[in-house]
Amino acid sequence: MYIFYDFETSSREFVGQLLSYSFIVTDQQFKPLDELNGLIRLNRLQVPEAGAILTNRINIDMLQEKGDTEYSAAHKIHSFLFNCINRFKTCTLVGFNSNQFDLNFLRNTLIRYGINPYYGGKLHNLDVLHFVQYVAFHHAERFPWVRTQSDTSSYYSFKLEDLASEFGLLQEAQSHDAREDVLLTIKLVQAIEHFFNTKFRSFSPLYYPSDTLYQGHFEIAKQKTRDFVPLGEDPKKFGTTYWLKLASIKKAKLVVNLSKLQTLIQEKKCLDQDDKLSVLNYINPNKHFFILDPLQGDEWNDLLPLDSFIFEDSFFMSLKKNPESYFSFLEKPWDIDYQIHELGFERIDVLKQYIQYLFEEPDNYPQLLQTLLDQRSCKKDNYLIQLFNRVYLNYHPDPNLDYILRYVKPRYIDGSMMRNKDNFIPLIQQIESVTCQLEEDTCSYEDHILLESLLKYMDNFRTQYILG
Repeated sequence: MYIFYDFETSSREFVGQLLSYSFIVTDQQFKPLDELNGLIRLNRLQVPEAGAILTNRINIDMLQEKGDTEYSAAHKIHSFLFNCINRFKTCTLVGFNSNQFDLNFLRNTLIRYGINPYYGGKLHNLDVLHFVQYVAFHHAERFPWVRTQSDTSSYYSFKLEDLASEFGLLQEAQSHDAREDVLLTIKLVQAIEHFFNTKFRSFSPLYYPSDTLYQGHFEIAKQKTRDFVPLGEDPKKFGTTYWLKLASIKKAKLVVNLSKLQTLIQEKKCLDQDDKLSVLNYINPNKHFFILDPLQGDEWNDLLPLDSFIFEDSFFMSLKKNPESYFSFLEKPWDIDYQIHELGFERIDVLKQYIQYLFEEPDNYPQLLQTLLDQRSCKKDNYLIQLFNRVYLNYHPDPNLDYILRYVKPRYIDGSMMRNKDNFIPLIQQIESVTCQLEEDTCSYEDHILLESLLKYMDNFRTQYILG
């Protein structure tokens, strides 16, 4: 069975939280069987971004009045998914552009409260964006392409709103209501099945050709990919990226982007370790879009020198012999919310146990924390303590204000918690920006209501936790 889902969030950064959610269960003919929808009020230390609110159209006053706590919502979502799996044995989560966004938010939401989000391998993932790209690349002449551009490049759009409009499913702007977006995604899948006679249930986002794949020392193949070109140039409907399989890690693959490697070699005479790491990709079979085609004719001639380069390179060959060591190069000094998988399976239940202790006896927080500190033996234990402390800060009836400031400063004042510090905007400047938007003549009545509610929330937060 399929579980189509969508979230609206307080930020595109994973330190944010869910504001609304929708799950709709269907059979393989997309007949609705069950659903779960809800709102989640903001945690004590969560301030949404203005851009997110103007997109998802959620009024903060209404959210705080009607929403569940994140803790309660996490358990509702878990119970719903667990019951679906018990009922249907295995299920597939399906969203639009979900494997890179919604799936991470789902896992964060559950793990924050000690809930294992993996369901024993019985909950699979499919992304409708991958299905759409597959159909577009293999039916390029019939597909309704929508050309668009950003500030720096021209390309063909694969946004849900643009696709739905081209297929006649959307007459107005996309609402970004979670449930409506789920229903729109289901309609898009049905439309694509109809127009291209391609069944979603037969679609796999991974394919490795077996013929002519072996040549020389490694397996080499090609993939159709999106084409992004500088402004003023004409994008292709799809480009080609060449890949070399360096090693397997269980069912996953460690691959080398030969197209990128070739460009780097042309630009530099000598590649350092960071250059080599930049051309490596870990392909997760339950998450990524990786459909490959065999090479044709002269394509081998340009790629065989790269095959030899990799074979003669000690760094690449060490990874071929010990592919698990690749993950040691990925360690980042990021906040745990950006890499919540680093907590490890074995600590999820421990976190749940200590959260339960905290809810039962909030005054026992110092003793619970000290026990965790005394038992600490490695970096993953620090992540456990960090997540436990955040539950304390958000849910304790009288948390220590000094502890709150330790979170607020890196999150909202200096940005040291954020993964992309170049894009960080301090809360004070966010408040100034919202104030300016409210004063503009172009601000619509509807936007004015949303921004006034947000500004009031931001001002209260600043008064209580920054100025206070």
